[in-house]
Amino acid sequence: MATMTFITKQGNDAEFKQGISEMTRTDVCISHNARLNGYMLLDANEMKAQMTMWKIQGKAITIYESNNKTLTFNGKTFYTMTLLPTKMVESGHGDGRCCILSMAFGIMVSGHTYAFVMKENRDAVFKYLSKHLTIIKKSA
Repeated sequence: MATMTFITKQGNDAEFKQGISEMTRTDVCISHNARLNGYMLLDANEMKAQMTMWKIQGKAITIYESNNKTLTFNGKTFYTMTLLPTKMVESGHGDGRCCILSMAFGIMVSGHTYAFVMKENRDAVFKYLSKHLTIIKKSA
């Protein structure tokens, strides 16, 4: 039987705050890994590897352009991008779970959210992915 975890906004915020406090100059973004149930920091090389994986998955992933947002947490600005499995978009049921990272910003979105430190990095990743994934310009 799977173990359930009860997550409060306060507990999640504390974990997210811990994650961003450990960011270094080389980290380009932070995300939440549901399988590991924890936050992960990605540097440029790790993000390139992640982008290669997304490219291979191709049209199996959808991005709603409207989910590219500028958000703040404890006075620090982040530039988010959320990826969603296309089969969930087509079924109209979303991903079936809320992205834990998005909760730190006070929003609820399905999928996998990446919070970038620099807008230029988020926009460059989005531009690259626009050539390989399904991009939806309207709201989710």
